[in-house]
Amino acid sequence: MNNKDYKILLLTNGDKIIGELVLKSEKTLTLYRPFQLKILTMLDEISEDPSNVIRQEVLILKNWLDLSKNQKAEIERTHILSLTEPTDKVCKFYDAEKEKEDNPSLLDDMLKRLKEEESDLFKDMQIDGDEAMFLNNEDIQFILDKMVENDRHNNFLEDNEELKKESKDLDEHDTDKDMYSW
Repeated sequence: MNNKDYKILLLTNGDKIIGELVLKSEKTLTLYRPFQLKILTMLDEISEDPSNVIRQEVLILKNWLDLSKNQKAEIERTHILSLTEPTDKVCKFYDAEKEKEDNPSLLDDMLKRLKEEESDLFKDMQIDGDEAMFLNNEDIQFILDKMVENDRHNNFLEDNEELKKESKDLDEHDTDKDMYSW
């Protein structure tokens, strides 16, 4: 349960901000350490079928005063459309974001741990001394298409001796010796 007076404000400009309400007056509200809330929607296609799409929403918090020396923002009530109580989950996320901003070393430690985990993961994925490669469906389809295309081209040249001879004759007449034969 939230023991601080955190509030979410929806402003007339469309911004949603969260912060600790520290002062109320007749014309203004003052928030300590306001952060902007943004919800991003990400779509992940499972297959080529448009009905197989997974939608995920991600909450992002950004310091609303990141270019300011101030820690408090005074907002006129005429610029506020709504004032609501955040959920406990949002409060915890907000506290964690403030902690990350206050202690950048936390982020560095987290990145180090992620790199170590990634390194350990790839060590386990070596096959006969070679590293394993991860490909998505589009990459695999592209590689297969190129293989088929090259195979067709090679078979066509083998089947057509006359075309091979013409190609060889053109190469012999290349006298300018530059890279593009212009």
